[in-house]
Amino acid sequence: MKIKSTTSKRKKKGIIASTVVLVVLLASGGFFLWHRTNTPASSSANNGQQRPVNSVDYSPAKPSDNVGNSSKDDTAKNEPSQPATTPKTLTVTITNTSEDNAMVYLRAITDGATTGQCTATFTLGSNKIVKTAPLTAQANYGICQGFNVAKDEFSVGGTWKVVLSIAAASLTGTKEGSVQVTK
Repeated sequence: MKIKSTTSKRKKKGIIASTVVLVVLLASGGFFLWHRTNTPASSSANNGQQRPVNSVDYSPAKPSDNVGNSSKDDTAKNEPSQPATTPKTLTVTITNTSEDNAMVYLRAITDGATTGQCTATFTLGSNKIVKTAPLTAQANYGICQGFNVAKDEFSVGGTWKVVLSIAAASLTGTKEGSVQVTK
């Protein structure tokens, strides 16, 4: 009797294992069929052909490739060449206006020129002071070598208007500012 019960237990385990395997196979087959019928139409539009990885032709151009371009080249050759236009004005930046007990200081830079002449005109009412300094080259801009004006040249204290002009070849630039002068 004990022998019968172990064989019946083995049979039950075998039946359960077979059933599990059968269910797994049926489920995976069903999933495969479902997935195959629910794919987008675009994948079947190419009739099973694979799209090429890269369809660009890197070979040298043939004369027939340039047929449409010859008229463009001819019109460009017939037009008179015009020189490149360059800006006629410089961008001027006043970087410092200050004073101490004896001097008034003005510093400025410009882009587009590295040599030329800087002129600073200080005005307050009818009072006027004009100073010049060379424009010299720095790394990639021009700098006015600086205006150090003695306070004795300023007849009165107050806020003086400053007009800084830079002339370099055919280019010019101007910037206005102010400086406080105490007497």
